[in-house]
Amino acid sequence: MKLWNILGVAVLIGSSWCARAQPVTDMEGHQVELHTAATRIYGASPADQLLLYAVDPESIVARSAAFKASGARYTDPAVEAKPLMGQFVDGALTNIEAVVRLKPDVVLLWNEAARAAGNESFRRTLDAAHIPVLITRHRTYDDIISGLLLVGKMTGREQRAQELAEYATGVRNRVAAMVARLKPGDRLKVYLAESDDGSMGRCDDSLHVALIRFAGAHIVPECKTGNPYAGAQTNLEELLAYNPDVIFTISPRFLGQTISAAAWQQLPAVRAHRVFLIPHTPFNWLARPPSFMQVLGVQWAASILYPQHYNVDMVRETRDFYRLFLRVELTDQEARDILGGR
Repeated sequence: MKLWNILGVAVLIGSSWCARAQPVTDMEGHQVELHTAATRIYGASPADQLLLYAVDPESIVARSAAFKASGARYTDPAVEAKPLMGQFVDGALTNIEAVVRLKPDVVLLWNEAARAAGNESFRRTLDAAHIPVLITRHRTYDDIISGLLLVGKMTGREQRAQELAEYATGVRNRVAAMVARLKPGDRLKVYLAESDDGSMGRCDDSLHVALIRFAGAHIVPECKTGNPYAGAQTNLEELLAYNPDVIFTISPRFLGQTISAAAWQQLPAVRAHRVFLIPHTPFNWLARPPSFMQVLGVQWAASILYPQHYNVDMVRETRDFYRLFLRVELTDQEARDILGGR
């Protein structure tokens, strides 16, 4: 192709972007003018950074602790090499001025953090530097889909985002259809053990059990905190009364040591080996932080809870997902290791 033709195509692409991108509407309905595709983006929370990673990892200007060495085999080394910055969670951001010096085209800000103390200072600093802020949400499964499409729109990677969103939508529809077929008495009780000793769980309104609930489970203990991040203190006596059918955990120690004690063996779920470590490679599949990995995580949960209703080959599904979302080719054995929490 001749040089003037290439330049002509570039001009057309740029013109097309300008025509398409005004305005970009964030996940809370705010409209922001972006005149060019955003190529330098700061995700102010781990959830925002992982959202960027799924669609356009090259756009990430700085990383947080969400990108851990344990997942390096499955993540892009170029992102691992990005500068390590603080994160805006619960009103705490390390060095806002350092974010400004990165000169991002856009900042993504999780709406939970947007309401936290210190947000006004954060926003004022960015406004003064003429850096637009787009608000994101990460509470529900549909938020995953909306977030992917938002990032695709702002980066000009709409085809990539649409491909990921279509996969996620298909999973959502299949899981929802399966759950709709369950009879009331078929729904299993699930306890999420989040501490090494098993005493810290989650109430039904916790963000950390949203995907388990979406997969058709009843969450125990039956409680409400009004805080989607608060834990629920419980004890073995209460758990014996609730008698969960399945226990999920984020603690290898809980799975490997705690439940071997005679007291824990009183629980039928423990005796039946119905305790499962939530996969966490390269990021947690259900929460901590919420991310696109939940698209695979909800299938993992559904296949464990209701294998007779959601019968999928999770090894193959894991390999397909990693190829699409993470751009990584897995062997069957690697997929089995990841599914086993290794």
